[in-house]
Amino acid sequence: MGRQRATRPDAGDIMALSLTLIWGSAILLLVTMVGLDGVGIAAMVAILSAAVVPIAVFWLATSAARTAGEMQKDIAELRDALESLGRSALRGAPPRPVTQPVSPVPVAPEPEAAPAPSEPSPLRSASGATFASGRDGGFRSRPAQGELVFPDEAPPEPISVEELISALDFPAGPDDRAGFRILRRAMADRSARQLVQASQDVLTMLGGEGLYMDDLAPDRARPEVWRRFAHGERGPTVAAIGGIRDRTSLTLCASRMRNDPVFRDVAHHFLRVFDRALADIESRTDDAEIARLADSRTARAFMLIARVAGTFD
Repeated sequence: MGRQRATRPDAGDIMALSLTLIWGSAILLLVTMVGLDGVGIAAMVAILSAAVVPIAVFWLATSAARTAGEMQKDIAELRDALESLGRSALRGAPPRPVTQPVSPVPVAPEPEAAPAPSEPSPLRSASGATFASGRDGGFRSRPAQGELVFPDEAPPEPISVEELISALDFPAGPDDRAGFRILRRAMADRSARQLVQASQDVLTMLGGEGLYMDDLAPDRARPEVWRRFAHGERGPTVAAIGGIRDRTSLTLCASRMRNDPVFRDVAHHFLRVFDRALADIESRTDDAEIARLADSRTARAFMLIARVAGTFD
């Protein structure tokens, strides 16, 4: 790593030098006491080996210890640099596509919202918009209190629950025109966009670990179990929802949750947003739609992360 070696002797050098002096003095004292008169060549070689080899071992061990210490420092510096780079990239770079490279999804501009609506709602976006259902069962956003709505501005058609479920499975590839059309509609709906973006963020980070939802084959929970979960039931009675059983995937996700605070924050945010959205749309979905939602990439990510987070314990 380009680290300059210290010119002053360290503790290892001092110890090696001390052992060299002690051993050399012991060999010299032994030779003085015994004498070398009549000593053959073989004995001389043995005496020299006994004097030189241990001293060489002392200095080799000191050099190896110094090299190992420097390598550990270099590895620690490299790990810190990579983690810092990774956090910067996650905070500053746009999320990568969930499956394969696709064209960016255009987002319709939105007016600024005032602080908070006066009425509570099951699901509220960061910008202040809330989920509200119309008579047609749509998944529409309602303007926050104080938001200006001009009469000549036609509001976008609300996204339906069926379209939202399709958007949460994301396009199958760059040629999936229908998938991109639905995803654009979801991104234009302020409330739906919060869930889609939270899902895309967590799927992108899981993909960085080689965890792709298409590769998972979860056990399927019955729609009534999902409905009980949407109504607030937690623990083992709804544990069938966490149908991911792949040990490798669970271990990798748990390690990332434990060691990466950025991933942990993104994952917990995703769990909260998915939980609120499910509670909001459950009453407007039939069993077939719940089954479709449970089979989406977003729901599979929820199953995996919720199990790791202990939601069903």
